[in-house]
Amino acid sequence: MYPQPSHRLTRGDRAPNAGEAAVLQAMEALSLACLSASRTDLAALTAADLTYSHSDGHIQTQEEFIASLESGRSGFRGIKLREVCVQLAGQIALVQQHALYATWNGGEPGSADLQVSQVWQQDGGVWRLLLRLAHRTQPLD
Repeated sequence: MYPQPSHRLTRGDRAPNAGEAAVLQAMEALSLACLSASRTDLAALTAADLTYSHSDGHIQTQEEFIASLESGRSGFRGIKLREVCVQLAGQIALVQQHALYATWNGGEPGSADLQVSQVWQQDGGVWRLLLRLAHRTQPLD
């Protein structure tokens, strides 16, 4: 299990600039919101027109994503993000990462090893997740 989110920028050996650090901070906050299933925090950190795509191809809106976590139908026991790469383009941040998730699926513990792409949009000075796409790094059994 991964008790705390772990984010590290991997664009060479340099420290993240201020914009990248703000995106990494939003990612950390979203990971904590996912672990706690806090509706308020999840809504604040995701765009109203969020598209959240799971590795099995299932796509959720913002409301569906939040309701799924809030209800306990699915959830996160731990999140570890590695090889995080943030690229800023104005009010948009493109993020690539390798994610390890300890999950709950229908009450059963599980895990996922995924490559994840995200698009974050800065809105009123706040970074919000707009798009998330994931695919498995290893074939299904």
